[in-house]
Amino acid sequence: MKSQKFFSWVKVILFSAVLVAVCVWGFILPLRPTESEEEKRTLTEFPDFTLASFLSGEYTEQISLWYSDTFPAREKLLRMNDLVRSLYGIGGESISSGNQVGEVIDTGETFVWETDPPEEPGSEHGSTDTETETVKLPDGDVGEIMDQYYVVGDRGYELYSFSRDMSLRYARLVTTTAQRLDGKAQVYVMVVPLSYCFGLTEDVQEKIGVSDGEEAIDFMYRAIESYGQQAGITSPPITVNICDTMRAHYDEYIYFRTDHHWTAKGAYYASRVLLDTVGRPYPALEEYDMYEIHEFRGSLYTHTRSEAMYRNPDTIVAYASRVVDHVTITTVEGEVLECPLVDPDAETLFGSSQRYRCFVNGDYPYYMTHNEELHDGSSILIMKESYGNAFIPMLADSYEYVYAVDYRFWRGNIQTFVEEQGVDTVLFLNNLVATGSEYTVGWMERLANR
Repeated sequence: MKSQKFFSWVKVILFSAVLVAVCVWGFILPLRPTESEEEKRTLTEFPDFTLASFLSGEYTEQISLWYSDTFPAREKLLRMNDLVRSLYGIGGESISSGNQVGEVIDTGETFVWETDPPEEPGSEHGSTDTETETVKLPDGDVGEIMDQYYVVGDRGYELYSFSRDMSLRYARLVTTTAQRLDGKAQVYVMVVPLSYCFGLTEDVQEKIGVSDGEEAIDFMYRAIESYGQQAGITSPPITVNICDTMRAHYDEYIYFRTDHHWTAKGAYYASRVLLDTVGRPYPALEEYDMYEIHEFRGSLYTHTRSEAMYRNPDTIVAYASRVVDHVTITTVEGEVLECPLVDPDAETLFGSSQRYRCFVNGDYPYYMTHNEELHDGSSILIMKESYGNAFIPMLADSYEYVYAVDYRFWRGNIQTFVEEQGVDTVLFLNNLVATGSEYTVGWMERLANR
């Protein structure tokens, strides 16, 4: 009896000692992380004390959040949790709970251009919606996190739900921009289809309630073409359809498995469709220097924490121009920097989840490349989100100047910029999700309406 009581006390003491040790370990400040590489965000900071927050209980709640969010070895513990979860059973397919069934696409709809349409919500202030969230990274870069995804084995797919209103808003802002630049610059628009458009069968797409991406792009293009004619624009916007090209090359690894972006090869094929359309020359793929950047686990992995994706990371194959080797960028803080156009050292410079930054160093308000071997005054302005990062290097050999702005962060005026720089070509480059997001379309509208 005494021995049983003794061992009971031993267990209580050992358990208490472990709890105290873990608690003390958790409060050792030098061990606490401040950034999450995999989640691409700054972790919760220790709150400042105020009497009001203390009395309301908010102060203690923030301390609790800080303690759990910055616990030492946090990401290793999360990895252990992922491994344990992977033992629950064989992972087949997974659908995000954030997925919403899109509206029916009217393939025969006619479009009417309104001279003075009612003000759209979000045209003054881009507002974050449930599909897209921006996360400030520790170095000032900004990454995108998307909610809708579908996972099969070691491959993830970002999904898209069609919204008629958002699609028409996107068509209108492109047309409005072309109207204001009429006689100054020709506007082109390229909507990039997502990987699921070609990687998932129609049956699977119907099963998971995802919209037909190619039909959605066709809807927007027909609206843009119709609006351009009705608006009386001398040079209406020109749509660049890359769906057939991307479908034809889908087996060539033109989209990542663990990330929502296209690969450099995907951007290459798309850029050639644009350059053929505008009549600009370009080098063959074998004329680029090729670099491999290994162990890339992108946004789809950080969302799903899929063990299959972790075990089978992507390899980034990057193509670097032999003529243009750097890009001039302007940060959110206004600092002007020169960075490699394509950085072959990204594997050592950036963590696994950030290696897409090998292209133009990531997301910034403004970019410029200068091809010193060309003297024809050719230039293009790209209105882009992060899909444009892999696209910019594909145009650097074809234009004397390539300008690009990320409309989420740039606060300039399109018309003024075009006039001052003498730009004669403007490209709206957006992936399908960006055309249906209140956040991204809202910021584009704000720039178009300035």
